[in-house]
Amino acid sequence: MRTVGVETILAPVVEGGGAISDDTLTVLLNHIDQAHLEQSLGQRVTDLLNADGYVQMHTVRAGQLRAPTEDFLTDSC
Repeated sequence: MRTVGVETILAPVVEGGGAISDDTLTVLLNHIDQAHLEQSLGQRVTDLLNADGYVQMHTVRAGQLRAPTEDFLTDSC
């Protein structure tokens, strides 16, 4: 009986894991494309020299990477 209860509780997490991974990977790949591959080397160096802006942008990106997991957990509970 307990095994069935645990399986029932964990089912949404296990079933939704693929979507979370896909969504998180999409955000990460979009960031790499836009911020690292599409910009010239000079632009990337300029961005790095603006430490406040660089940290702020990556803080926002970290939140975007975390969002699919938070959304899934919020909707599942």
